[in-house]
Amino acid sequence: MGQQSSGRIEGREMGGQPSNLFAGSTLYLDGADHHHSLSENLESTKRLFALRDGFFGTKSKKRVRHIRAANPEQKAIAFFKTLAYGGVVDSLGPGKYRARMAGGDIIVLRIHSHSDGSPAVDLTIISCSSIKNQKIHFIKEEN
Repeated sequence: MGQQSSGRIEGREMGGQPSNLFAGSTLYLDGADHHHSLSENLESTKRLFALRDGFFGTKSKKRVRHIRAANPEQKAIAFFKTLAYGGVVDSLGPGKYRARMAGGDIIVLRIHSHSDGSPAVDLTIISCSSIKNQKIHFIKEEN
Protein backbone atom coordinates (compact mmCIF):
# COMPACT_ATOMS: atom_id res chain seq x y z
CA MET A 1 0.00 0.00 0.00
CA GLY A 2 3.01 2.28 0.39
CA GLN A 3 4.31 4.37 -2.43
CA GLN A 4 7.90 5.21 -3.16
CA SER A 5 8.92 8.36 -4.95
CA SER A 6 12.06 10.43 -4.53
CA GLY A 7 13.10 8.41 -1.47
CA ARG A 8 9.73 8.78 0.26
CA ILE A 9 7.53 5.95 1.41
CA GLU A 10 4.04 7.01 2.25
CA GLY A 11 0.78 5.19 2.81
CA ARG A 12 -1.79 4.25 5.37
CA GLU A 13 0.24 1.64 7.13
CA MET A 14 -0.21 2.28 10.83
CA GLY A 15 -3.67 2.36 12.36
CA GLY A 16 -5.17 3.70 9.15
CA GLN A 17 -3.35 7.00 9.60
CA PRO A 18 -1.21 8.52 6.86
CA SER A 19 2.33 7.33 7.34
CA ASN A 20 5.49 9.26 6.48
CA LEU A 21 7.87 7.03 8.45
CA PHE A 22 10.71 7.00 6.00
CA ALA A 23 10.41 10.36 4.31
CA GLY A 24 13.54 12.04 3.09
CA SER A 25 14.57 14.49 0.44
CA THR A 26 16.96 12.03 -1.23
CA LEU A 27 16.98 8.42 -2.35
CA TYR A 28 18.48 7.45 1.03
CA LEU A 29 16.62 6.99 4.32
CA ASP A 30 16.03 10.22 6.24
CA GLY A 31 17.78 12.40 3.66
CA ALA A 32 21.30 10.99 4.02
CA ASP A 33 23.73 12.38 1.45
CA HIS A 34 25.16 8.98 0.47
CA HIS A 35 24.43 5.25 0.63
CA HIS A 36 25.47 4.24 4.14
CA SER A 37 26.90 0.92 5.22
CA LEU A 38 25.73 -0.78 8.38
CA SER A 39 29.17 -0.18 9.88
CA GLU A 40 28.70 3.60 9.47
CA ASN A 41 25.53 3.45 11.59
CA LEU A 42 26.78 1.05 14.24
CA GLU A 43 28.06 3.60 16.79
CA SER A 44 24.88 5.70 16.75
CA THR A 45 22.79 2.54 17.07
CA LYS A 46 24.88 1.21 19.97
CA ARG A 47 24.32 4.50 21.85
CA LEU A 48 20.57 3.77 21.85
CA PHE A 49 20.45 -0.04 21.79
CA ALA A 50 22.90 -2.30 23.60
CA LEU A 51 24.94 -4.66 21.42
CA ARG A 52 26.57 -7.66 23.09
CA ASP A 53 28.56 -10.35 21.27
CA GLY A 54 27.01 -9.26 17.98
CA PHE A 55 23.39 -9.35 19.21
CA PHE A 56 20.87 -6.68 20.17
CA GLY A 57 18.37 -7.23 22.98
CA THR A 58 18.09 -10.30 25.17
CA LYS A 59 17.91 -13.96 24.25
CA SER A 60 14.46 -15.53 24.33
CA LYS A 61 13.47 -19.19 24.56
CA LYS A 62 13.33 -19.40 20.80
CA ARG A 63 16.01 -18.20 18.37
CA VAL A 64 14.64 -14.66 18.56
CA ARG A 65 16.00 -11.65 20.43
CA HIS A 66 13.74 -9.39 22.54
CA ILE A 67 13.89 -5.67 23.15
CA ARG A 68 11.36 -4.51 25.74
CA ALA A 69 9.71 -1.11 25.46
CA ALA A 70 6.74 0.86 26.74
CA ASN A 71 5.77 1.39 23.09
CA PRO A 72 7.18 -1.54 21.07
CA GLU A 73 6.07 -0.20 17.68
CA GLN A 74 7.71 3.18 18.26
CA LYS A 75 10.90 1.51 19.54
CA ALA A 76 11.07 -0.85 16.52
CA ILE A 77 10.71 2.07 14.12
CA ALA A 78 13.41 4.03 15.98
CA PHE A 79 15.75 1.02 15.84
CA PHE A 80 15.12 0.56 12.11
CA LYS A 81 15.59 4.25 11.29
CA THR A 82 18.83 4.45 13.30
CA LEU A 83 20.44 1.27 11.99
CA ALA A 84 19.16 1.73 8.41
CA TYR A 85 20.00 5.45 8.11
CA GLY A 86 21.23 6.12 4.58
CA GLY A 87 19.90 2.82 3.28
CA VAL A 88 17.69 2.43 0.23
CA VAL A 89 14.22 1.63 1.62
CA ASP A 90 11.33 0.07 -0.22
CA SER A 91 7.95 -1.24 0.85
CA LEU A 92 7.40 -5.00 0.80
CA GLY A 93 3.67 -4.60 1.47
CA PRO A 94 1.54 -3.12 4.23
CA GLY A 95 3.62 -2.58 7.35
CA LYS A 96 6.78 -4.20 5.94
CA TYR A 97 9.88 -2.28 4.84
CA ARG A 98 13.32 -3.34 3.61
CA ALA A 99 16.49 -1.25 3.78
CA ARG A 100 19.37 -2.25 1.54
CA MET A 101 22.65 -0.97 2.88
CA ALA A 102 25.94 -0.34 1.07
CA GLY A 103 27.88 -3.58 1.40
CA GLY A 104 24.77 -5.73 0.93
CA ASP A 105 23.36 -5.92 4.46
CA ILE A 106 19.54 -6.09 4.61
CA ILE A 107 17.30 -4.77 7.41
CA VAL A 108 13.59 -5.61 7.35
CA LEU A 109 11.01 -3.95 9.60
CA ARG A 110 7.70 -5.73 10.10
CA ILE A 111 5.19 -3.64 12.05
CA HIS A 112 3.30 -6.85 12.92
CA SER A 113 5.18 -10.16 12.88
CA HIS A 114 3.41 -13.31 11.79
CA SER A 115 4.43 -15.29 14.87
CA ASP A 116 3.02 -13.16 17.70
CA GLY A 117 1.97 -9.83 16.18
CA SER A 118 4.76 -7.86 17.83
CA PRO A 119 6.91 -5.46 15.78
CA ALA A 120 10.06 -7.17 14.50
CA VAL A 121 13.30 -6.33 12.74
CA ASP A 122 15.25 -8.97 10.81
CA LEU A 123 18.95 -8.46 10.13
CA THR A 124 20.70 -10.25 7.27
CA ILE A 125 24.36 -9.40 7.61
CA ILE A 126 26.81 -9.63 4.72
CA SER A 127 29.57 -7.12 5.40
CA CYS A 128 29.46 -5.97 9.04
CA SER A 129 31.41 -8.40 11.22
CA SER A 130 30.31 -6.67 14.45
CA ILE A 131 26.67 -7.78 14.06
CA LYS A 132 25.27 -11.28 13.59
CA ASN A 133 22.19 -12.36 11.62
CA GLN A 134 19.19 -12.12 13.94
CA LYS A 135 15.48 -11.58 14.36
CA ILE A 136 14.47 -9.06 17.02
CA HIS A 137 10.96 -8.76 18.43
CA PHE A 138 9.96 -5.60 20.28
CA ILE A 139 7.71 -6.54 23.16
CA LYS A 140 5.78 -4.66 25.83
CA GLU A 141 7.63 -3.98 29.07
CA GLU A 142 6.31 -5.96 32.00
CA ASN A 143 5.26 -3.99 35.08
